[in-house]
Amino acid sequence: MKKEQTPVGGKLVYRVLADEAKEKAIQEAKKLPSLIIDREAAIQLEMLATGVLSPHEGFVGKDDYQSILARGRLANGIPWTLPPTFSPVGEANEKVAAGLQKGEKVSLYDNDGTLIAIFHFTERYKQDKEERAQKLFGTKDRAHPGVDNIYRNTGDTLLAGPVDLVERQHWGPFEKYRLEPKDAWKLFQEERKWKTVVAFQTANPIHRGHEYLQKCALEILDGLFINPIVET
Repeated sequence: MKKEQTPVGGKLVYRVLADEAKEKAIQEAKKLPSLIIDREAAIQLEMLATGVLSPHEGFVGKDDYQSILARGRLANGIPWTLPPTFSPVGEANEKVAAGLQKGEKVSLYDNDGTLIAIFHFTERYKQDKEERAQKLFGTKDRAHPGVDNIYRNTGDTLLAGPVDLVERQHWGPFEKYRLEPKDAWKLFQEERKWKTVVAFQTANPIHRGHEYLQKCALEILDGLFINPIVET
């Protein structure tokens, strides 16, 4: 008997607010402490809320963070190599973050003043940037873009907790091609009846080497999912 196919961690996370829940969050956000986030953080929030990073429902706590750095797994043993973390930077953000109490809600806005999400704060802990860089990338050299990003875009304090997405990013001309995980899951299982799928992610046009690998994969698997990286 074949094992039932499930998302990583056994569940597909979906924390996107709509209709009455969304309107309630918009009104509630006006009374909450607030933080300003950049577009990179907004994109990560969307990935968390729509299930791209299932089983995460938000930013990781200290136990998962340390486990990922130490052994490439969550504390419960699920393989995971890059920790989704939240570290508000800037004097105003850091002041708000320092005063948060466990269980408190926080409204997250982008630089244009658009409400992006509601953050449910659960934990505050310190990170060692050098340790993080070395364990994730094998180097502390800031010439490495991943290492440089740690130093430029994260502070010394990380905040953990689930998120509820209020406003998705808009991908311009590519918006009509958007497939959230729930949509892809439905397409694979219910419409195409695929039991096995190989995913291929590319940042440039597919060349012959890519095509060869894909054709080989399709000899033994049911379907091919091509996930291009695009910018607007």
